[in-house]
Amino acid sequence: MNLPSPTREALRLSGVRRLTLVERWRGRLARTLSMAPTDLANGRTRRFGLGRPRLPPPRLPRPRLRSLLTARGAGALAALALCIGLGWLWFRSSSFVQIQQVTVSGLSGPHVGRIRSALTDAARSMTTLNLSVAKLDAAVSAYPTVHSLRVRTEFPHGVRIAVNLQVPLAEVTVNGRVIVVDGAGELLPESRAPHGPLPNVPLRSAPSGDRITAPGAMSALAVLQAAPYRLLGHVETATWSPIHGVILRLRQGPEVYFGAIDQLAAKWTAAIAVLADSASHGAQYIDVADPRRPAAGVPVAPPTQATGTAQATGTTQSTGTAQATGTAQSTAGSSSSGTTTSAGG
Repeated sequence: MNLPSPTREALRLSGVRRLTLVERWRGRLARTLSMAPTDLANGRTRRFGLGRPRLPPPRLPRPRLRSLLTARGAGALAALALCIGLGWLWFRSSSFVQIQQVTVSGLSGPHVGRIRSALTDAARSMTTLNLSVAKLDAAVSAYPTVHSLRVRTEFPHGVRIAVNLQVPLAEVTVNGRVIVVDGAGELLPESRAPHGPLPNVPLRSAPSGDRITAPGAMSALAVLQAAPYRLLGHVETATWSPIHGVILRLRQGPEVYFGAIDQLAAKWTAAIAVLADSASHGAQYIDVADPRRPAAGVPVAPPTQATGTAQATGTTQSTGTAQATGTAQSTAGSSSSGTTTSAGG
């Protein structure tokens, strides 16, 4: 500070001491170091060659999504979304995904052909992307044996429909009450499905729940389920024995021995063929345990003492005739349990 002499004298008399050069530089350095780094970079210092303080350069706003969504952009996005939605609605109902191949499984009992046709026609009127199970249920609502449907689409033209049926297959007696049962052994006390005469499956004890679990009864139901449904009315009882397996007693007809529950379709075909053969008329049993060699026969009573004496002496004509008949039938295929006639080669 270059003050005139009177001023210097006034300052000296007032007690104000003049700062030395070192003190002035020290104060400037302290003020400079106390500034923020941005202030130093922007040139807000007065000394050390940084010039006079300047305003910071203007900051450009960063592009944001909100700034891009102008009225024009929002309208374009709305139009695009509308076009995509309309295109999807058109495509899911178009012929590009029309159902052409329908596979229906699980059918048995009466009206099999009608149920299959109803489901096939209803499915082919829809697409794999726009399939309504409610429409399929409505198509078979006239058939009370249809319990539920399981549907699986196969893009682009296929669909598989598994039908869960509750077909009255047989009758069982539970606590003095006759109840119909389906092929899975489930009791159907509230079933309203119409049916004709059904075979009876005897139970040694009542089931503990709403399903039959006895192995013998379940084997008998398996054989009945494999039968053509129109033949169930001709079966009186269905039982199981350790010797002959499943035994079906026909109404006004012979017993049919099925043996183990395998090859049931072939065994039913063989049994129907034997029943249709006139050579089996009068037979008391039909054995289809081996469906390739079915047999029909009549059990032979144990020989009495008089019959044995007559056969030994050969004095009567009836004895000789019986021996000849026995020889001929034995040649055709006799067994220790009785005389049988082979019906299948």
